[in-house]
Amino acid sequence: MQHIELIIQPISEANSEILIALLANENFESFVEENNCLKGYIIESNWDATIVENILKPFSLNYSTKQIAQQNWNAIWEASFEPVHVNNKVAVHASFHEPVPNVVHNIIITPKMSFGTGHHSTTHLVLEIMSGKSFENKTVLDYGCGTGVLAIYAEKLGAKLCNANDIDTWCIENTQENIALNNCKNIKTFLGDLEIIPSTTYDVILANINLHILQKQMAHLASLLAPNGVIIISGILTQNEQAITDCISQTNLIKKTQHVKNEWLAIEITKA
Repeated sequence: MQHIELIIQPISEANSEILIALLANENFESFVEENNCLKGYIIESNWDATIVENILKPFSLNYSTKQIAQQNWNAIWEASFEPVHVNNKVAVHASFHEPVPNVVHNIIITPKMSFGTGHHSTTHLVLEIMSGKSFENKTVLDYGCGTGVLAIYAEKLGAKLCNANDIDTWCIENTQENIALNNCKNIKTFLGDLEIIPSTTYDVILANINLHILQKQMAHLASLLAPNGVIIISGILTQNEQAITDCISQTNLIKKTQHVKNEWLAIEITKA
């Protein structure tokens, strides 16, 4: 399967964060940020130059592209993937790195085209929130699991069951590989959207996706939340704070706490 690599440079960190959100809504699967450069990856059949140009036009940014074969992906990541530290609680690193010392948990992630290595502010925020919570004997849903990093961390923190789903076959395969790398036993994967999730309730729901999907699925997520449970959402720009706040209140949920990193939000939500 061929992918297109979109290369945007030079670019500021602030614009890079915003463009990641916009491009992720247009079927881009993964991103690399390095040296004032943003690289985005999309399946060749999903590439639409007009959409990209319309997104970039307000920023007055130029771009170039090249084809990337699937077999070259690991080499690309190995050149750019560095371990991620979240306080002293958890580190996310690739299998070719040594375990990070002086942290409570190490998570091994095979660097493929699944979103969620901990580098992006949204994933980092959710990991940081999770590090301060008890997951002992909890049931967890990782909605839109990407690499499975959140589900893996939930099990390491003591979750007794974690269901992880994604609509992308590549993400599910990557999650399953990462589950094995981390010797996890309590995570089940599901290919598809919320309708394929077992009809049960969860103590914790993790949803690091984007504003539009969260708005569409908030009521469904609320129906899956156990009494006294918590939903941790991210993938929302600070400029969309009011939109997501309205969505939460319209679903009879309560915004408990809010966290910000590099213009991105993560919010803890409970039932009213």
